[in-house]
Amino acid sequence: MSYTKEPWTLGADHKTLLEAQGKSIADVLGNVPANQVAANAARIVECINGCAGLNPSAYRAGVNTLYSMV
Repeated sequence: MSYTKEPWTLGADHKTLLEAQGKSIADVLGNVPANQVAANAARIVECINGCAGLNPSAYRAGVNTLYSMV
């Protein structure tokens, strides 16, 4: 699977997700107030950038291991 490279940023409208070259890759929409849409978009960007470089399979395995310990 091919993912869009990081870092992602938030567009000036606070709902558009931009890839490293500044091209739009997604808009965050929802039947919620505009400030909540903006907060959700910002959270997505932070999560994507925070996970940059992680191996998705290894991450899932680690999370499953932690859950099994609880």
